[in-house]
Amino acid sequence: MRLRGLSRLYNLVAGVWLLAAALSLALPDRVRLGRWLPLHLALVGAVSVAISGNMQAFAAGLSFAPDPPRPLSLSQFFMVNLGSAGVTLGMVLGSRQLLVGGGAVFASALILLGYLVLSSWLRGVGRKHTLPLLLYGGAILAGLSGVGLGLLLGGAHLPVRLWLSLRRAHLFLNLLGWVSLTIVGTLVIFLPTVLRMRPPAWRGKEAAGLLASGLLVGAIGLAGEWRGVALAGVALHGLGSLLVLDFGVRSLVGKGWARAGAAGKHLVAAVVWYAAGSWYLFSALFRGGVGLDYALPRLLAMLVGGWILQCLLGAWLYLLPVGRPGLPSFRKRYLAVAERGAGVGLLLLNGGFLLLATAGLAGVPPWLGWGLAPPGAAWVTVRGWVAGLAGAPGRAGALGELQGGRGE
Repeated sequence: MRLRGLSRLYNLVAGVWLLAAALSLALPDRVRLGRWLPLHLALVGAVSVAISGNMQAFAAGLSFAPDPPRPLSLSQFFMVNLGSAGVTLGMVLGSRQLLVGGGAVFASALILLGYLVLSSWLRGVGRKHTLPLLLYGGAILAGLSGVGLGLLLGGAHLPVRLWLSLRRAHLFLNLLGWVSLTIVGTLVIFLPTVLRMRPPAWRGKEAAGLLASGLLVGAIGLAGEWRGVALAGVALHGLGSLLVLDFGVRSLVGKGWARAGAAGKHLVAAVVWYAAGSWYLFSALFRGGVGLDYALPRLLAMLVGGWILQCLLGAWLYLLPVGRPGLPSFRKRYLAVAERGAGVGLLLLNGGFLLLATAGLAGVPPWLGWGLAPPGAAWVTVRGWVAGLAGAPGRAGALGELQGGRGE
């Protein structure tokens, strides 16, 4: 199985995890442990599995390296899925052994992923795209730190105050470290590719430095309950997110809204949520740890929904059609399928998350957001997967394309 096919397998299974997260919302509150189960099915399951496959593909492509060894990639695939299943089942069933075992397997999957990324860098002949690979390395280190804190939270008896501070650091490392650094590292190459344009000039090194240093300082401050240190770290990360926002806006302006396509629009909208969520985190933390806990539902709507989930769905709108085998002209047809009804999904998804992020303000009820965001996510997901799995033109159609000279 070539790396392209393996990446499709990762994405397919990530879609199953995302469906499980959506279905878990219908479970009783005591069964899904409040927001814990849907959140971890989405992040530990869907997002982490998708990241694992796509990071391998991007690392090999950016380094001009051969595909990673198939046994290692398959091992990583099974490990990340088994680890995710162990963590979620262990928490729901109340089995500390299963939780710790799943976390250990998940951490091993991240270590193996780091080895595969480093191996691609060492075996490749390209050294142009250093920044994305450095961000990948930082993301994996943050993920390992987040998993370690998660194991401590779920497997050890801690004082309540310490447990709360470590939970905040765990959330910070996973959302703004493991996931966000990966997305930013990919986005700087992926967004111009989606928009079919040259990358705009931007302060990439400064952004990476601010994001990474802010993550480290912020996590230390949150874990140690040093409010000033935590605020400084979150502010540094927020400044980095503004530079990422500048990159996204420059890319969109350079291409033009009308020609950006569904995937490009979703990705740029997600970057707006990233910057907004980063600074909302700063404002919530400014009011203290209790203020951060109180703001958590809005923060999750902005960072998990508007930023992370939207990036995943927007990437699928491009990766799934383009990753299919066939002539380039066929892939254009698949992309055209993903574009159908794109405005509906964009409006429902972002309108829903906006209502969830402002729920309780000016009398906005949460059910309005829940009435828009899930249908919007479902719509975008279905469009991407229909474009990625719909029937391909037959042999006669392919022959006609070649004879007609319309292949590229």
